[in-house]
Parts: sequence; structure tokens; C-alpha cells
Amino acid sequence: MRDNLRGTRRTFVIAGQTVTMELDDLSVSTGAGLVFGQFDDVTVAVKDVDWDGRLVSRLTLVGHNVHLRPGLTPTVVASPVTFEACVDADDLGTWVPDIIRRRLHVDIGDDRVARVHIRDREHLGAVEIDVRVEGPFLVLDPTSLLAGRRRFGGLKRPPAFRLPIITPRNVHVTDVSLGEGAVIVRGHLTEWSTPLVVNEVQRFVRSLRPDLDLVVLPRFG
Repeated sequence: MRDNLRGTRRTFVIAGQTVTMELDDLSVSTGAGLVFGQFDDVTVAVKDVDWDGRLVSRLTLVGHNVHLRPGLTPTVVASPVTFEACVDADDLGTWVPDIIRRRLHVDIGDDRVARVHIRDREHLGAVEIDVRVEGPFLVLDPTSLLAGRRRFGGLKRPPAFRLPIITPRNVHVTDVSLGEGAVIVRGHLTEWSTPLVVNEVQRFVRSLRPDLDLVVLPRFG
């Protein structure tokens, strides 16, 4: 399966939403519990993700304690699922409202400092900001004002902006940090599960042929 998907862009329909991405790596760790349907950790690494126009350069998902829950219809369960997403600075505009993207431009240098400029007025200077997560909020905290080549860090700073983090149900963002030219987002999904319906699994496996572009994943539980 990994060889069929790796290195080519594929379009997936996940819970009814279309996502285009390229599989970079897929690994499954197993132990003695395999005979009981225990797969331990499953790691999926993808890149160049396009989710309805929102761009992610790299995304790693790790399903922990992946196992088969018995029942009339067996269920595949992962608990928790952790993720790390990397969004390049040039792609941050795909995640904000148009009114902000048209007015502001964010640059993140190799020094891992975010600088907010007025679009088309970059020569006027910038505001350096720090980012962090506080509960359900993303906090944007101004730290310094740049004017030309001068930095003013001792001035009275404006209050931090607190933006609500809106995520799907059971998805929790736990950390946002700045990397070299990118924003790194980490978090977890408390539990993911899907019924193991044989016909759907067989249809999914057949769709992984390398000559097909559209892959419809089994439905989520």
C-alpha cells in the first residue's frame, strides 16, 4: 500500500471532505499483541496538503494504541491520535479571513521571529509577535516595534490578541510555535474509530491502485 501511494499526489475523500496530499511515509509498529488485534503505533507522514484551499507543507499523524475492538461489527480504534502540522509563512494567508490577508503580511525569518507588516507598505516597519496557546485560545503577543533598521522593545506594548481556536470535535491544539520560516502546530485527537466493514475495506484497498487518483476512505465512526 505504501509503495502505491508514496511519491504521488492523491485526492482523498475523508469524512465527505476532499483533501489532496502526497504520502511521504507510512509505518506500523507491532508487538506481541498483534495476535489479539493490537497494532501499537501507526505513523502517517504526508506533505503538500491542500484542504479546500488551506495549505499545509508537512503533516505527521501518529495513531497510538491502535487496536481492534470486538463486536457484531468490529471497530478499529486509535487512542489518542497526535499530530504535528507545519505551515509555511507564505501559506499562512490561506488560513485567515480574506480581509486580514489583504491588509497584513506575516514574515517568519530563520531566526524564528514572526513579523507582521502592512501589505504593500513593508518599508514602514513591522511588529514582532510571539505566539502561544492558552486553553482554547491562540495568543498573539506583540513584543517589539520595528521602524527601518531600529527596534523599539522598551515601549509600552499593546495588549495581546486572543483568538479562539476552532477545531473539529475532540481535536485539541496544545502548542503553536515558530520554526524557520514556518508555524508548527501540535495537538491530539482524544480517540478515533471506524467500523471495520469488510466490503468498505475491500473497496478502499482496491482504490489504492497507482493508476487511480481519487481515494474514498471508509467512513468515520
